[in-house]
Amino acid sequence: MDTVYATRGGCVARDRGPAYDAAPPTAARVVAALTAGADALAGFDPQVCSDEELGAVLLAAEAAQRRIAAHQATTIRAFDQRDAARHDACVTTAGWLRLHTTMGPGAAKKRVKRAYLLQAMTHLRAAYEEGAVATEQVDAIVYRAIPSRAAAIAEHDDTLAQLARNAEPREVAVAVTRIIDTVDRDGTDNPPPCANDDLRGIDTFGGYAGLSSVRGSTTTLLNELLARTFRVFDTPDPADTPVAQRRGATQRRHDALQAALATALDHHPGATIDGVKTHASLFVDLRTMLGDDDLATIRPRLGETGVIDAETARHIIATTNPTLRLVLGLGPWLPITVSRTRRVLPQWLRGASQLAHQHCVGPGCDVKFSRCEADHREPHCNSGATALFNDNPLCPPHNQLKHDEQWTLTFDVDTGVTTWTSADATRVIRVPPAEP
Repeated sequence: MDTVYATRGGCVARDRGPAYDAAPPTAARVVAALTAGADALAGFDPQVCSDEELGAVLLAAEAAQRRIAAHQATTIRAFDQRDAARHDACVTTAGWLRLHTTMGPGAAKKRVKRAYLLQAMTHLRAAYEEGAVATEQVDAIVYRAIPSRAAAIAEHDDTLAQLARNAEPREVAVAVTRIIDTVDRDGTDNPPPCANDDLRGIDTFGGYAGLSSVRGSTTTLLNELLARTFRVFDTPDPADTPVAQRRGATQRRHDALQAALATALDHHPGATIDGVKTHASLFVDLRTMLGDDDLATIRPRLGETGVIDAETARHIIATTNPTLRLVLGLGPWLPITVSRTRRVLPQWLRGASQLAHQHCVGPGCDVKFSRCEADHREPHCNSGATALFNDNPLCPPHNQLKHDEQWTLTFDVDTGVTTWTSADATRVIRVPPAEP
């Protein structure tokens, strides 16, 4: 058994006993050892141990987690470099991890990014494999190692590895930030003021009571454009508006931005569907419209942002200002078709498909519908109809993979499950819909 030593940065397990088998491990032995270790923990009763023994178990478990995570990163990198995810009809390793685990997209992508960062930072990887560095310290570096900064950060591998051995994650994060502040993407001192523009970004999140939250980092120019938009599109409340109903400053800015976006869509050719001006699309069960939420078989959803609650859907229909395209259904996979009169989905039918599918139906893939291609499950050349029940929203890599490797796709119109079957029928992958 390993002896456990405590350090400033955590714990390290070393000095294996004479029972340790030094033979090179095979994949089967590694899987068996990991399973046996987890089984041993499952049968462990902490109530029968002394305080010292419990402490030793905690430190050993921490060291084991770190070392396993470090070696998992090496395995992920090898898996990714082999393009092994294609064996399960996945186009990325992150997608493969999502398919086989309950991991979210951000966590899966972080695992892959961590694997490649550790390849470039050998000192950090060695400390991680020893168990002397925690995953939190490593991820403090991973989070900030965007592609344009990764090489500059890797140049400080030895320094950051030593710091990570003895410092908390926030101290490591501060050190990485200082490196970024003093080095631009070309590795020279004193970066120009706009060098950080590549950190720009805006995200939206589901909020409370049907609201959403917006968060991001804007460039100086966008900040100016927002300020100008608020000024141009702000509409004061009428003078006779009761005090209790007057909008606050932030509410007025919200309404001004909404008015500006509606105006932009009014004047953009891409906002029309078959010549009809559309600002927002809503897919809703007819029973929801009638107030029979318990009888509805689908949840209301907006075309771009996804599922909303029934009350919010009815509120939007009753009060919305933007031009609303409403699609009613009696189930999520109602077959809609133009038969074989057209090879490509017409825009109105593609819009209905988007309201149902949300994103690519490839295994482990979350590419938005707007970036997908409409592929025929039954090929058009084989009498396949141009219809929702024969439509695969596939991102270009998954579409290419399907045709190159002869995967067959089938679709269950009752559950919305897409099934991928390999050419030799040895692999069957079931992909559930974005929302049941």
